[in-house]
Amino acid sequence: VSAVHSHAMVHRDVKPDNFVVTLDGTVKLCDFGLAAISDQEDGFFGVCGTPPYMAPEMLLNQAYGLKVDVWSLGVVAYLIVFGRFPYMPESFTQECMKQSIIKG
Repeated sequence: VSAVHSHAMVHRDVKPDNFVVTLDGTVKLCDFGLAAISDQEDGFFGVCGTPPYMAPEMLLNQAYGLKVDVWSLGVVAYLIVFGRFPYMPESFTQECMKQSIIKG
């Protein structure tokens, strides 16, 4: 993720499915279909990606920056460690999930 950000690029779809592990054990991020480049800190707009991994500002359709990828990476790490999403309600609906993410 830091390599992507060093080129002023935001991936916008960081999730387990978009990581590969090479034969030597190196983890790489792939699938740049939703990636975008900007020279502004919060120069990105638009809702895209996979909802359970999206940052609140993206779900709220607000301006966002590279930090949305860091949020998504945190969700991935939590999922790996605990085997569940950090905010997943018992009765899952898309709207309920969105509100849980926004509220923190």
